[in-house]
Amino acid sequence: MRLAEEAAADAPENADALFALAVARLQANRHIRFNGDALSRNVVAARDLFDDAERFARDYPDLINLAELRLQQWDYPAAESLARRAMTLDPTQAHPFRILAECALAAKRPEEAYDLALEALRLAPGSRDVLRLLARVLSRRRGLTRALSPGVDWMVEMDRGGLVALLALMAALGAVFSYALSFDLARIAQGESPALLVSAATGAALLYALACYIAALRVRLRIRRDLKRIALPDF
Repeated sequence: MRLAEEAAADAPENADALFALAVARLQANRHIRFNGDALSRNVVAARDLFDDAERFARDYPDLINLAELRLQQWDYPAAESLARRAMTLDPTQAHPFRILAECALAAKRPEEAYDLALEALRLAPGSRDVLRLLARVLSRRRGLTRALSPGVDWMVEMDRGGLVALLALMAALGAVFSYALSFDLARIAQGESPALLVSAATGAALLYALACYIAALRVRLRIRRDLKRIALPDF
């Protein structure tokens, strides 16, 4: 932390140096034991340094770093302001659009969030963070997708090879379910008690996987269709 303090002292209006010192103070808390006053002082000092860094930030990387920080702190107005400032410096980068989409989603403006996230994906094709964000935005519109969101988010960011491999795994799971169900039915036909645990567990897992897979395919198709809609024409 001493190096960070020296850098900040040499450049008291350098947003990058102030940001680094604030992070160093927060990391120093990990080494403080049973000293509440020291912990509180470090947290307050880091907060003030982040505020100073935000005030002096002029470069695109500094603005994006601070916008990400404010987003993690759920300070959406500050994150949005910083992202818009960054966008004026470089409108070809995806990060500001993704941050603005997160802010719009938090403000319950899913339509705006979707358009911003779609633009972020156009600028950064295949970005997993943006794909997950788009899936979350679409889940706000469909109750079923929202209920399946953990599985859908994971599948939306897969490449084609992953989707094919997942189909193979589901086929194997289906075979196990079919065998377990046949075994239980045979025991019932013989007047014996079925062992329902395996068939019930594999059946529930297969049903969940299929529902997530279908929902993820629908999300991917929707995103691909909308990307084509906003794609720039070839000149």
